[in-house]
Amino acid sequence: MDTSQHNPPPSQSAVLATLAIVGGLTIVAGMLPAASIAARPVGINGPSDCTAFAVNRDPAQAAVAVFDFYRQGGAAPPISLAVPPIAAGSHVAIDLGSESSLASGAYAAIVSSDRAIAVGSRCIWPTSGGAIEDVAGWASTELWAPFALANGERTGWLYSIQNTDTSQTARMTLDVNGPGAMPVLSQNYSVGPGTAFTIDTLNNPSFLAIPPMTGTLRVTSAIPLVAETIVDASDDDRAVAGAPMQPVENAADTLLLPRVRRGSGAGAADGTRVWVINPGMAPVEAMLTIVGSGGACRSQTFAVGPISVGAAGAAVIDLAAAASGIPEGCEGSATLSAIGGNVLATAFERDANGGRRDSGGYNALPEADAALSAYAVRWGPSSVVDLFNPGTSSAAIALQVIAGDGQEAVCHAGCALTLAAGAAVSVPATAVDTTLTPGATGSLRVVSDVPLAGVVAEGGPGTPYDLTLSPLHPLEGGSPSESRGHLAFLGKSGLAQATPTVAMATATPALTATATTAPTATAPVTVTATVPVPTATPRGRVTSTVAPMPSDTPTAAPTPTPTPLAAGGPQLGPSLTGRVPAAAIAAALADPSSVWGWNVPCNPNVPVGPHNPLRRTLRLQNPNVPYHPLFNGLVFACG
Repeated sequence: MDTSQHNPPPSQSAVLATLAIVGGLTIVAGMLPAASIAARPVGINGPSDCTAFAVNRDPAQAAVAVFDFYRQGGAAPPISLAVPPIAAGSHVAIDLGSESSLASGAYAAIVSSDRAIAVGSRCIWPTSGGAIEDVAGWASTELWAPFALANGERTGWLYSIQNTDTSQTARMTLDVNGPGAMPVLSQNYSVGPGTAFTIDTLNNPSFLAIPPMTGTLRVTSAIPLVAETIVDASDDDRAVAGAPMQPVENAADTLLLPRVRRGSGAGAADGTRVWVINPGMAPVEAMLTIVGSGGACRSQTFAVGPISVGAAGAAVIDLAAAASGIPEGCEGSATLSAIGGNVLATAFERDANGGRRDSGGYNALPEADAALSAYAVRWGPSSVVDLFNPGTSSAAIALQVIAGDGQEAVCHAGCALTLAAGAAVSVPATAVDTTLTPGATGSLRVVSDVPLAGVVAEGGPGTPYDLTLSPLHPLEGGSPSESRGHLAFLGKSGLAQATPTVAMATATPALTATATTAPTATAPVTVTATVPVPTATPRGRVTSTVAPMPSDTPTAAPTPTPTPLAAGGPQLGPSLTGRVPAAAIAAALADPSSVWGWNVPCNPNVPVGPHNPLRRTLRLQNPNVPYHPLFNGLVFACG
């Protein structure tokens, strides 16, 4: 809601527009007082390493796919990476760290194919062990996600929002809804074609001004958007969870949750918390029916609720609470039923890990997403698949483990099972005996004669990385409209020693990225912070810096003349000495071709000449931010 016509903006000299890069994320922190920048919770700590993947849903024919990577918050043309043909019912993955054509930083991606595909990603933070794995979100003009603030809590809610249109800027409105019919906060943003930006609520004073509440975050636009929610828990150094923001079209009166849990012993306070979101304008009631698959509740059924969910609001069903009536150590699946309207839901699971807590998340599935054939990109020693049969007849199920070479492993035991109507089962990788090399990671295909819903868990207690939860990718069906997928967040920490995929040059026009935020929670008004658009370049790293506010524009300081090192060679730009390690400067000058921007025309769309020289001056990527080898490194610029 844009209420700037009713409320005058505050003094702009009191605020500072900030663009920061933290843990591999490009963060639009909003109208941020300089003294209020908080440290990130420790799960998103240090650089991130992400892998993007595409699953060919066609059961008979290979798929051709192209990954287009857009720098988050930036204005460079996308970098297109072609991949080998994807075999029917198989997948291809791109490790961003192995792609020399991708500079370090945060990206959004668009994956296009000539077949119906499913798209997803896995990101880890090696410093902390945090991890998320997600399927791509559905594009929509109206997206919903949970949001909460508690007294003294330092949990960070981050939202990466992507414009799915590659030809025009998307203008969007973000509303935070709590108890009551009116938003407690409203912000307006614009994001350029194909690209994305990330909002960090922990470092945005507009969000910090919101009183403690459980609510929702809603994003609307005339152009379809895709968005990712990342939750960085406050009480553990690797508890990170992720789930796509959900389109309003997925709201239904019945949703499936293939995996729910309640901890036991020291972890009795851990388990699944189901966030029920009501996107409608009238209250609804919701109830959870749980079918035990193992642990202390095998083959038992429990009902939790009903709970009331206010208009545009959210409520939490906490299975870890004793009041839920679920026995400690219960494992199962669940059906969420709503009366009085349609709902969306997201499940966040916390698991005891010694004195630590791991965390994973996924979205509840519409009944239509149950499938006869489904696929998990990763199946390794720590994997567990939870399957739920929501139908009225028993299911004959075959588990097919696919080795790294794409060949099906021979199964000795545990790959065939029967699942009764309305029942659930949890199958760990250790119960499936195949010829897959011990300790290796392959893929999993699930085939059934009755539609099933499933979630694959990986990592967690006793493993190097955090718990991740990812719904199975349906293989059958698909339409031409599903030949494209979007990933709002991917991060790269640096280059790895690997053969890169061939990069294809693109000629996309320069992109626009603007951001507008509301400085107060009680009377939202709009203040604009415009991210200037650099000249488009063929590929590589381009940083967008936030311009000073109009009433607070500083007087430009004289720029020192760059020091020429050699005629026609690299030049040392101003203010590098003392700010950048001498070894980094020496390495860049010794091998300028390894640094982004070297010998690229200042305007690549105009012939090189006296008024359009080549980029040969070594500078910081963003001179207003301290040097960082990954997030604010050296580039060659003009003059």
